[in-house]
Amino acid sequence: MYFPNVFLGGIFMMNYEIFKEVVAEKFMDYMPSQYKDMKLDIRPVEKVNVTLDGMNLIGEGDITVTPTIYINDMYTHYQKTDDLQEALQTAASRMEHAIKELTGILLIAVFVIVFTATLAVLNISNTVRSNIQLRQSENGMLRAIGMTNKTLTAIICTEN
Repeated sequence: MYFPNVFLGGIFMMNYEIFKEVVAEKFMDYMPSQYKDMKLDIRPVEKVNVTLDGMNLIGEGDITVTPTIYINDMYTHYQKTDDLQEALQTAASRMEHAIKELTGILLIAVFVIVFTATLAVLNISNTVRSNIQLRQSENGMLRAIGMTNKTLTAIICTEN
């Protein structure tokens, strides 16, 4: 592939569009093996007053979507270091770190959801148990003052 260079301060550098093409071709080579079967997706991302080129990995299985890494930031890093390999390694490292953080956050979210659901079930069962005990106490008091089974059954059927 031909890479047109831009002469910048005594250093030849790729322009942004060529850099973006190279990133699209080479980025997956710098990712760890567990991410090799994922697809690189590059698309414009609208931010406040600016459009950036965002990069995500999309795959199947445990990890379906990853955090967004911006090619614009990678290009700035490339311009500062004049080292394409370092820019790609740094971005791949950021992506891997972000995926691991996202996995941890998802585990915490699942724990919170399970804990909340458990509390809800315990609350509902406690409410039902309390209502049953209260009703048994009321029915026992009505029987103690002389109400017959037939009358008590008629009252219960009328209430419901």
